[in-house]
Amino acid sequence: MLWTWKSDDLRDLEKSLARLEAVKPKETRIALGLYLWDYTGIDETKKADPTYRFGKPTPPDLMELQCGLGLKWLKEGRVCDLVVLGNTHLDIGAPSAPLDAPVDHAARRRKARPLRPSFSYSALSLSDSITRRFLL
Repeated sequence: MLWTWKSDDLRDLEKSLARLEAVKPKETRIALGLYLWDYTGIDETKKADPTYRFGKPTPPDLMELQCGLGLKWLKEGRVCDLVVLGNTHLDIGAPSAPLDAPVDHAARRRKARPLRPSFSYSALSLSDSITRRFLL
């Protein structure tokens, strides 16, 4: 499993995958983890708010980068799965987790193989929205 903790490090995602591929056992498959939230970032507009804890949404350009590379690597067979970690950030309106499109069963358009639903229905619905925004 390849996760990138800091959003800024997503710029080196290709190097990270290459390093992992170089050291993994031959038959080991790699899944790519996609964070919607940068737990290391500080939202300067909210840090004075006493209810603000930490982090900020993964910026849309970096979300697009990690999703685009993930889709490319899925097609190339370099990764076997994309795992979206949404946790409690799925319904807060973050730009990395758009809620602006209805679910239309994007799996119909994926002819290779359907994604395995390994998370809740609401997360699956939102991941479909993320897929349409960043992967299709």
